[in-house]
Amino acid sequence: MPHLVPEGSLDKEQQAHLKTIRENPNQSYWISGFAGSGKTVLLYYMLRDLHDGGKKVAFATFTHTLLRLFGS
Repeated sequence: MPHLVPEGSLDKEQQAHLKTIRENPNQSYWISGFAGSGKTVLLYYMLRDLHDGGKKVAFATFTHTLLRLFGS
């Protein structure tokens, strides 16, 4: 999607959260923040990693943005 922030453009805090989640895949995480803070982008990259690794993924979301990102 043309408006997706490239993974390399995430700020240090977002990269750290993504690294923590990747290194601890069996943990549960609560991602919160203000609108536009990157919550959906982080979730997209995690779902992408799982999907690319052959995992089936399911998610519940209150935003259609993630559904559109993951479906493209």
